[in-house]
Amino acid sequence: MIYFDTNIYLYAFSKNIDDINQQEKSIEVLEKALKEKKVITSEIILYEYAFVSKKLEEENADIEDYNCEKFITFDKGFKRFQDLRKVEIVIL
Repeated sequence: MIYFDTNIYLYAFSKNIDDINQQEKSIEVLEKALKEKKVITSEIILYEYAFVSKKLEEENADIEDYNCEKFITFDKGFKRFQDLRKVEIVIL
């Protein structure tokens, strides 16, 4: 499994970035790991991603443009975000 730091996700998915080369590398390594089904992440990475995205002034609409339809987690705490997002939150 491959555990990526938050900055890899930020460069891959954010529009307000400062280095296109880092964005291209981030997309490349994430795509490869996803194809090989080797990506693992954590709750803290998701929280940090959301926090930094807000600091980068990413628009909520831009974040939702990733066509994410469903977010699946074991963490019941995410249910409180359901009314704030268009994404369906599924608690296992």
